Amino acid sequence: MTKINRPILIICLGFIIGIIWGLYFKISIALFCVFIFILIYMYKEEYRLLLKLLKNVILLLLLMCIIGNAYIKIKEKEYEKVYLNTSGNGQAVVISNKKEGEYSNSYIIKKEGRRFILKLNKKYELDYGDLIGIEGEYQKPETARNYKGFDYSIYLKSQDLYGMIIANKVEIISKKSLNFFEISINKIRLKIIENSKLLLGDTNEAGLLIGLLIGDKELIEDEIINSFKDSSLSHVLAISGQHISYIVLAVTIILKKVRTGKIKSKIIIIFILIFFMLLVGFSPSIFRAGLMGILLLLSELMHKKSDFYNNLAISMLFIFLINPFAIYDIGLWLSYGGTLGIVIFSKSIDFSVDVKKKFFQRIIDFAKGIIKVSMSAQIIIIPIILINFNKISLLFLISNLLASPIVALCIILGFPLMLISFIQLEFAKILVFPIKILLQILIFIAEKISNIPFSNLLFPTPNTFFLIVYYLCLIIFIYHKRKHRKEYRIEKRIKNIFKKHKKPILLTIIIVLLLVCILQFFTKELQIYFIDVGQGDCTLIVTKTGKTVLIDGGGSESYNVGENILIPYLLDRGISKLDYIIISHFDTDHVGGVLSVIEKLQVEKVIIGKQTVNSDNYEKFKEIIKKRKIDFVVAVAGTKDTMKLQIEKDVYIEFLWPNIANHFIENTLNNESIICKFYYKNFSILFTGDIEEMAEKQILENYKNSLRVLNSTILKIAHHGSKTSSTQEFLSAVKPQIALIGVGENNKFGHPNDSVIERLENMRDKNI
Repeated sequence: MTKINRPILIICLGFIIGIIWGLYFKISIALFCVFIFILIYMYKEEYRLLLKLLKNVILLLLLMCIIGNAYIKIKEKEYEKVYLNTSGNGQAVVISNKKEGEYSNSYIIKKEGRRFILKLNKKYELDYGDLIGIEGEYQKPETARNYKGFDYSIYLKSQDLYGMIIANKVEIISKKSLNFFEISINKIRLKIIENSKLLLGDTNEAGLLIGLLIGDKELIEDEIINSFKDSSLSHVLAISGQHISYIVLAVTIILKKVRTGKIKSKIIIIFILIFFMLLVGFSPSIFRAGLMGILLLLSELMHKKSDFYNNLAISMLFIFLINPFAIYDIGLWLSYGGTLGIVIFSKSIDFSVDVKKKFFQRIIDFAKGIIKVSMSAQIIIIPIILINFNKISLLFLISNLLASPIVALCIILGFPLMLISFIQLEFAKILVFPIKILLQILIFIAEKISNIPFSNLLFPTPNTFFLIVYYLCLIIFIYHKRKHRKEYRIEKRIKNIFKKHKKPILLTIIIVLLLVCILQFFTKELQIYFIDVGQGDCTLIVTKTGKTVLIDGGGSESYNVGENILIPYLLDRGISKLDYIIISHFDTDHVGGVLSVIEKLQVEKVIIGKQTVNSDNYEKFKEIIKKRKIDFVVAVAGTKDTMKLQIEKDVYIEFLWPNIANHFIENTLNNESIICKFYYKNFSILFTGDIEEMAEKQILENYKNSLRVLNSTILKIAHHGSKTSSTQEFLSAVKPQIALIGVGENNKFGHPNDSVIERLENMRDKNI
């Protein structure tokens, strides 16, 4: 029976498997564990011997799987109970500082032992630690509206938040209801923010310094944050192991100067690290780095060898015990994955550049260190980045090589500067100049690299199969790379089993892979997706052979629907190339998202209607089309020479409107929207853009001798269900079995109109 070398690692792994199982599978993991045991004991004698060797590991792993599974189920039930029974009224304690919004302020509050977001009118001002009485309404967080779209409920769970309370009235019952220590730490945090503004003004430099020192990115403009993301520098805005290393190094040097003993020094550093973690908040990256630093110091105090993998597992286990839904936190996996990659691969990546002068050799060695660290981290986290951002920077080595020394200097100089500003602000204003220049250079690097053409490549979201193969290859690579390693009895046994049954194992793998590919190819059917883009229209058609058609793309003046919804949706569907895009007309709520798609993804052909009036969106469209060298055609409609787009066998689109002979002076963009009919065998959809009553009448007149052309299985209701269209005559001509309305929830236009809904309901009742 084998001894477990790293029990904490097995415990953590089992706990994580249990959480994941509980989130994604309905069958009980306990039943699955029993099933595994039955299968194992049914095998031959040599497998039983293997079981004996692995008995302790398997038992511990399966036990923790069951515990993790039960734990996440209990937490899920707790959230569901809160969603059903929470009131917006009651008492709460404010546990965050104010976050300013455009129309309201928000705070995090603790109510009945649970954390909520509180939104209230700007006339109310609350302070950290206030005990308040609330009259308001509780809002359950929304789930994802689209396939793999942003799920607000999951995001809040990952932050240990139970939803939002919209306050109508707030009364301060008492001030400073939290303990003195918590209030004091928050005051220091606010003082750092205030002094940064006083030293650097209300600028991006001040926001960036605050972000580098305490991880607060509130004062950094979105454009700057996006520049850091696109140049693979977003990690510098997160508090991580780099900060911990500098703090430990600086404090160690100071304590050596004042001749503090080794034991006392380590104890002091531990308390400083705890204080720093409380100051910056317990994000996964800082919790990991801080706790691992503390565990290392504790092992030195107890004269025991510190184990990196056990320390990593302990920190992760603590995070999941506090909040198992932290498993959804992308920052957690980037932090842990990057750290693991650095430890595993940095020694394997080696290259030599020798120069004669020591000064230049030191610079080259420093650059080599940055390159090795950056590459090692990327090896593990590339799939995580692809899943969540669909983007890889080709210049991440250059950006990190240029930015890393500047970030290091900003952190090293920033903390002493803050300390001086607490004592003598005017003196700190003299010393801030070098840091200001460094911050400006850092912003410059991020902006310039992010704007280099083709510096970022977009990729479709990888599937589960890709992830399994990728990480399996990494595990095999790591195993074979370990030199002079001692082979344990268990490993020899596994090797012997594989050698003995190599052919059947490989044959099984090949058959499984072939079956997966065959099933994916032959089970494909035509798919039509009506995408939720808020107050707008968007439809994606994917044929059996993989041809893609996008009809409109939603859009908003205040929100980039293309960047934030449509492009991620397409990439999540595995689509990075569109064969056809049809733009019904150039109103923003139809073309806004499409413009981003044309700019970022590969597009073969765009089809538009005739343009009898100019619009800003049309001018933007022409610029992008010219720049990307994309073919576009103007749809021609008419009773005799109607344009027909043959996509593949049994799949085609006919363009029925606008007719060249017809022109509308009133609401031209809407009334000259493309009307097209999609055909697949006996199934059809009529897309109507934003046409209004006058256009509907003209269409009926044009097709009065062939009204069957308008008959459709599904009707995309015109103009989001506005009262200006969907007349009874038009609906009667189309005779749809299903009517779909693209509309934003609680939109300001009052769409869909009650009269339209009433007409559709009457048609349904008559058909019944």
